[in-house]
Amino acid sequence: MSISSFVAKRLRAERSARFWREIVPYLRYVMASGMLGFTIFAIVGLYAYSEWVKQIPPGQTAVWAFTLAFTPFIAISPVRTFLRQADLAFLLPLEARMDGYFSSCLRSAFVTQSVLIGAVWLLLWPMFRTKAGAGHMPYEMAVIYGELLLLKGLQLLFSWKIRQFREKSHRLRFEALRWPMTAGLLYAVAAGGPAWSLLLIGIVGISYSLALRLPPAHSVHWEHLIRLEQSHRSKYFSFIGVFVDVPREQPPASTNKLAPWFARVFASGRSGRNNPFRYLYALTWSRSELFGITVRLTVLGVLLIAWISGDGIKAAVYVLFVYMLGLQLHALKQYHVYSDWMFVYPLTEGQRTAAAAGVVRSVHVSAAMLLAVPLLATVSRPAWFAIALAACGAILFAAGRLRAFVKRKQARL
Repeated sequence: MSISSFVAKRLRAERSARFWREIVPYLRYVMASGMLGFTIFAIVGLYAYSEWVKQIPPGQTAVWAFTLAFTPFIAISPVRTFLRQADLAFLLPLEARMDGYFSSCLRSAFVTQSVLIGAVWLLLWPMFRTKAGAGHMPYEMAVIYGELLLLKGLQLLFSWKIRQFREKSHRLRFEALRWPMTAGLLYAVAAGGPAWSLLLIGIVGISYSLALRLPPAHSVHWEHLIRLEQSHRSKYFSFIGVFVDVPREQPPASTNKLAPWFARVFASGRSGRNNPFRYLYALTWSRSELFGITVRLTVLGVLLIAWISGDGIKAAVYVLFVYMLGLQLHALKQYHVYSDWMFVYPLTEGQRTAAAAGVVRSVHVSAAMLLAVPLLATVSRPAWFAIALAACGAILFAAGRLRAFVKRKQARL
C-alpha cells in the first residue's frame, strides 16, 4: 500500500469540508437564537474595554495586561486532525506516509489561530500607543505581531509533540510548564526590545525542545489524538445544542476524582423519585466538558468583576456571565435523551427532564452565588446590590415554579 503526500492532504481537506458541511446548516439557528446575547456581550465588552483603556496608566499596567490577555491565546494550541476510530485499522498501517496529512493539520491550525491573534492584537494595540513613538507606531505593531506569530508557531509544535507522549503524567507536567513559560516570554515581548526578546525566545525554545526529547513518545499517538478529536467535535455540538436540537456525540468521560462528591451534592433534592436521574445528570456534568466550561467561566467572571471599576459595569458583567453560564448549562438537558434505562426501569420522561432541570438549576445558582461574592465585595453600595440580587432571584424562582406548575396542569389534562 502507498499513499502520496498529495492524497494525504486531500483526505484531510475532504474531512474538514465534510465536518463544516455538517455544522453550517445549524449556524442560522445559532445566529437567530443567540444574536441578542452576542449583541449584549459585544456592547458591554466594548464599552468596558474603552473605559478601561482611558483609565489605564502607561507603563507596567499595559505590559501585564498584554501578558494576561495573550497567554491563553498563545498557550492553548488545538489541532484538528479529524481522525476516527476506523483510522486505527485503515490509516495506522500507513503512518510512515502520513506526514502530509498531519503537516496540513498543523498548517491549518497555525493560520486560523494567527488570524485570531491578529484580531486580539488590534484590540489591545491602543494600550501601547503611549509606549511607541509617534513615527514608529506601525513598525512596532508589526514587529510585536511577528513575535506573537513566532511564539504561536513554537507553542503549536511543542503542544503537538506533547500529544505524542505515551504517559499521561508526562503530558500533564509539560503542558503545565508551557503556561508559565508562555507568560514569561510574552512579558519579555511587551517589556523588552525586539533583539532581547527574540534572543530569550530562542534560548527558551531550544531548551524546551531538548527537554521534550526525554519522555518516551510515539511517532503518532493515534488513540490520544482520536480522543482529542472526539472531545473537540463534541464541544461544537454542545455549543450548537444550546440553540437547537442536534444529534449529540458523547465524548469520553474525563477523569475527575471529585465527580462522586459533586454528584452527591447536586443530586440532593426533595423529590426522591427524581434522585436516580439527578445523580446521573450530576455525574454527567462533573465528568463532561461542561464541568470545565462552568469552572472557566466562573473563574473568569470572578476575576473580571473584581478587576474592573464602576458599579454599573460590574453589574453588567455579572449579568452577562450568569447568562452565558445558563446557555452553556442548558446543553446538559440534551444528554441521555435516548437512554434505554427508561425501558428497563420504571422511569418516565418527565422524571428525566425534571432531574436534568434540577441539576442545571443547582449548578447555575451555585455559580451565580460565587460570581456575586466579588460583586458585593467591591461595589460602593453592597446592601443595595444584595437586595437587588435577592429580588431578581426570588422573581426567577417564582417564575420557574409557576412554569413547572403550568406544565403539570397541562400534563394532567
